Amino acid sequence: MLFSDVIGQQSLKKQLIQMQDSGRAPHALLFRGATGAGKLALAVAYAQRLCCLNATATDACGKCPSCIKFEKLLHPDLHIKFPIVKPENAKDTPLCSDFITKFSNAFNQNAYLSVEQWASIISDGKVARYYDRESDEIIRVVNITSYESPYKIILIWCPERMDATASNHLLKVIEEPPQKTVFILVSDEPHKIISTILSRVQQINVPPIDDTSMLQALSTINPTLDDNTKSYYVRCANGNWNALMQNMQNSEANKEYFNAFQKIMRLAYNVNVLDVKQWCDNISKKRAWVAPFLVEAQKLVRENFMYHINMRQVTYLTNEEQQFATKFSPFIHENNVHDIISEFATAHAQIEQNANINIVMFDVVLKLNRMLHRQAP
Repeated sequence: MLFSDVIGQQSLKKQLIQMQDSGRAPHALLFRGATGAGKLALAVAYAQRLCCLNATATDACGKCPSCIKFEKLLHPDLHIKFPIVKPENAKDTPLCSDFITKFSNAFNQNAYLSVEQWASIISDGKVARYYDRESDEIIRVVNITSYESPYKIILIWCPERMDATASNHLLKVIEEPPQKTVFILVSDEPHKIISTILSRVQQINVPPIDDTSMLQALSTINPTLDDNTKSYYVRCANGNWNALMQNMQNSEANKEYFNAFQKIMRLAYNVNVLDVKQWCDNISKKRAWVAPFLVEAQKLVRENFMYHINMRQVTYLTNEEQQFATKFSPFIHENNVHDIISEFATAHAQIEQNANINIVMFDVVLKLNRMLHRQAP
């Protein structure tokens, strides 16, 4: 991972390079800040340039033997730690090194991935964490000499997922590190890290990615997108590249949810029992689809309310959704918005508890009819 591969964060890149070139790079850094802003990507780029044999004024060279090994996170002097999940059939507690190939592949596919996305890759949704055995492994690698690089890098992703024992072991080695050993911590929730560790690391705050850089990166990976669509994705992401990519991947599903939202609101406004029954019969055949639709419906109600009260700067609607909102949003106002959202939320909870979809959704339509016909204040 080169600095040039990291989206935006230009001033932060300069700061990190100056820190390295000054010879005063701290032995322990903590990258913290906005979700999806590239904390892990920056940490790896920082480590790669630190070990690069032919670093330039602005980046690692990307070509030397050290950089080539960094491409797969397999440099012998890079010891990367991350939360893991113990396989059900495993006899012994695993180590991060048992998952390094999967982690390398996941990182190379998406350097902005969340720890939840990583957990879904290695398990069926269980919470990834650190096991006590990993703290012993950290102590072991701290005490070995570096192989090729002047520096030995110990990069720890999400140290807040360590228990008290592992955290105290980490504190001990950060307090008294061997020479040329650099600890790089990357945290989504630094407030969960013990205060004694926080006091011994230099903290680097990573801000959300600026919109211009997001647009440039999006244009590079998807040049066929029109400007309005790109601007929509960037606005919705709020500086979170991972969220932008997720939103793009879910675009077809979101379009289907929006079409269903239009349908249910039109059915609710002019109730025709036979039409409502037929619609409920149709959606009852796809249970897995109904629950996420009800979540999206709550969001669309909120967005239409914000559109109605002229808070357009914080409204996140596609062009198609905006066209619908120009006519529909006047029906979402202070006298019904909370009740409508609550109705969708209640229906979602009932569906999650395996309630009958036909009955739940028919009841939702009838209640929405009364709510939509309330007078605005």
